[in-house]
Amino acid sequence: MGVSENCFLWGVQNAGMSFLSYCKGRCLIYPKYQAPFLFLCYDRGRWKAFHETLASGFLYSRQKAGGQENETIRKYENVAARKTQECRGTKIWKMQERGGAAKRERGTGLENMNLLADALEYVEYHIGDEIRTEDIAAACYCSKSKLEKLFRFVNGISVHDYLVRRRMMKAARMLKEQPDLPILEIALCYGYSTNESFTRAFRNVWNCNPSEFRQSGRFSELYPRLLTPVMKGDGYMNGRKRVDISELYDLFVKRKDCWFVCCDTRSLTSINEISHKAGDLALLGTMRRMCDAAGEEDVVFRIGGDEFVLLTDSENREYAEGIAEKLRSHEGECFAFEGRQIALGLRVGVTRFEGKRLKYDELFAGLHKVLEEVK
Repeated sequence: MGVSENCFLWGVQNAGMSFLSYCKGRCLIYPKYQAPFLFLCYDRGRWKAFHETLASGFLYSRQKAGGQENETIRKYENVAARKTQECRGTKIWKMQERGGAAKRERGTGLENMNLLADALEYVEYHIGDEIRTEDIAAACYCSKSKLEKLFRFVNGISVHDYLVRRRMMKAARMLKEQPDLPILEIALCYGYSTNESFTRAFRNVWNCNPSEFRQSGRFSELYPRLLTPVMKGDGYMNGRKRVDISELYDLFVKRKDCWFVCCDTRSLTSINEISHKAGDLALLGTMRRMCDAAGEEDVVFRIGGDEFVLLTDSENREYAEGIAEKLRSHEGECFAFEGRQIALGLRVGVTRFEGKRLKYDELFAGLHKVLEEVK
């Protein structure tokens, strides 16, 4: 476990000399607080809880300015105090002394969110490897059953099904971007040793064979990478499924004056009650309607559970409204599922980013707000 210049650790109990030796020269032990506290690390934009035990007190990133510690320590101390209060308020991680030793009682907040984040990160880094749910659970230091229950409760999908969907998204992108690459080579890249097994998995996600997909229309990422939920903002935003669309940020900046067309799939919960496979077909139908209505330079992407967005390449509102009208013209058209016809409806709205400086979180929230208003 490393310590970066942009993070600090907040520790409890006693640590082995090997860890303290590693930290020597990098961290300042700041023994102001003697009571046991939760220990955290701020790493790559999120708080992590570590299972290792550290020295009692605080470990801070050390920055020298003419031999003197600068304002960083005081700034981190204020942040640490605020995080302490948040942890106490939500009962995320309790520390109790029993027989002179601090014993951890696991809560349900930060620990579970970190577990989910680690599982999602592991999937992305090992998406081409032969991994199972057991391997992901072992990498996260938890049982398979705990990971499965938590993952399904938060994301509404099993770990295995999420892994398959992410693999099929990567494979679909390769089919489009590398048209001369043999399908078997793509299958091998994502853990499938035969064309048959790969085609079966691909059809379950895209409702067509890989060769048919390659010859069809554009690629849009139907199942983007999931992010852990954050408890901030209003109740509506807290209930939204968070996905990673950060790779589109440069395009957002380039087209910050262009219009967005936002769509929400109607009655997806009711369709999922028929079958989750029917729900998957509804999402696929929503995305395909948007791709059919889009212009050549427009981009379609998913921003949540049943929410999709089309980013136009036009600063003309009439252009975006024209796309919205095309989508509304298909309202109530049905798709087939196991011999029955299921109506598919969309709520549609248009918007444009109005701020002076485009910020990812504000844009993401603004797109969802448009969909909230048209519901």
